[in-house]
Amino acid sequence: MIFALCPFFLWAQGDFNYITPTANGLCAIASSEGSVLVYTLEGSFHKEIHVSDKAVNAVAYFADMIFCGCDDGLMAAITKDDRVMELRLPKKEDVTCMTLFKDKLIAAGDKGVLVTINQDLSVLPASTKAKGRFVGIAAMPNECFALTDKGELLRSRDGASWTLFDFNTYYKGFYPVISFSTIQSSGSQLIAAGTKSDGSPAAFMSNTGGVWSERLLVYQASDGRQSMLDAAPLSCGYDAYRDRFVLGCKGGVIFTIPGCSHCNRLYPVADDDVLGIYLYGPDSFIVGRNSLITVDAVIE
Repeated sequence: MIFALCPFFLWAQGDFNYITPTANGLCAIASSEGSVLVYTLEGSFHKEIHVSDKAVNAVAYFADMIFCGCDDGLMAAITKDDRVMELRLPKKEDVTCMTLFKDKLIAAGDKGVLVTINQDLSVLPASTKAKGRFVGIAAMPNECFALTDKGELLRSRDGASWTLFDFNTYYKGFYPVISFSTIQSSGSQLIAAGTKSDGSPAAFMSNTGGVWSERLLVYQASDGRQSMLDAAPLSCGYDAYRDRFVLGCKGGVIFTIPGCSHCNRLYPVADDDVLGIYLYGPDSFIVGRNSLITVDAVIE
């Protein structure tokens, strides 16, 4: 394994919560200090764009703009000339995650709100019965899924009407209660991960979002013995180049999950929690707690 750290800048402090590709070989990183950092995919700093005094929790590239999900119901769109346009959610809650779905941008908050942003920047709120905090959104070709920490899985085919599937209620007595932290799509499969009541990590996979199977987080340690992942999952990416999911975990651990259940691998790449992963070709860009930026962290 080879990994390299790109340089840190003293003014870029805080947690880096999210990363997304933009255009022209660049990516945008959400900062808890209220700004978006733009880097090249090689790890060179390009520019910083101040958004507000609110933490930026999520970013997405949509309609040729960088959209930012912030605390207190604030969303912002950064134009090509770095102008910041504010959008307000109907409820004052923290925007925690976003994804692109068909020709729309879907955003979710920490108190159960879901909104759809259209190409004309109109904001359409959706009414849901979710009680938990949304921790991730994953898009399949014809359906979008939003997951709360309590295991409520909201699904929609149009971004306007959502139905709720309660994982912990449905699987009560079969799986332990799970506190979820992330969800990701490969385009043909979903993975949702979090922790059990005893704090141990857990991951579940599904082809349609209706039936879920546990994926044991077993891997072969460097001494050849079988071990279990013990770091809590915090984020997830999909590595299309190698067709595998990649969990970002507490303590700077990366855990790869390919199709083969015997081929899981663990990589300690940093000291701080991994909160965002972008995988492109054979390369990776990882961000996280305490100004963590790591380029090419996982190369086999």
